[in-house]
Amino acid sequence: MSSFDAIVIGSGLGGGVVTRRLSENGLNVLLLERGDFVPREPENWNPHAVFSQKRYHAREQWLDGRGRSFDPAMHYNVGGSSKFYGAAMFRLRERDFQELNYQEGISPAWPIRYADLAPYYDQAESMFFVHGDESGDPTAPPRAHPYPFPPCVSANLSNARATLRSMFNRSTNSRERATGAAAKDGPIGSSAQE
Repeated sequence: MSSFDAIVIGSGLGGGVVTRRLSENGLNVLLLERGDFVPREPENWNPHAVFSQKRYHAREQWLDGRGRSFDPAMHYNVGGSSKFYGAAMFRLRERDFQELNYQEGISPAWPIRYADLAPYYDQAESMFFVHGDESGDPTAPPRAHPYPFPPCVSANLSNARATLRSMFNRSTNSRERATGAAAKDGPIGSSAQE
């Protein structure tokens, strides 16, 4: 029987990064995942199949605090739910770390600032092969380096980017649209060459 320095449960974005960093630092790590690999098929790139038809969702129901069942929208596969996040790798904005006033109440300021995380964003963008161009986005936070890769040119990723742009434009409020905020070409994390 093997012994391990650490056991990580779940191969999603968080579990994968933790496993990688621990392994890079010499630890013997066991990564557990309850699901299999997602089959490589055209439906992977079809937002309707992925999100509306829930093609890759786990077929189970959870119970809320009142005993009512709901679909938790979980994915049990290698890569976890992060396999279906649209490859969007946006950085939080500087204002996201500040106290924010909402109609429902106040969201307190974080105990850290954007500048504290900026070097880690740089590392993550390199690790996840992030492609993009924020030159047309006035809300983009300051960065020490441009994206590690230029905007994607693959048809599948261009379609994914167009879907994200459409979702962004529907979700932005009039104040953000007035500042010229736009999801031009950013940020898509992918090593795909297709």
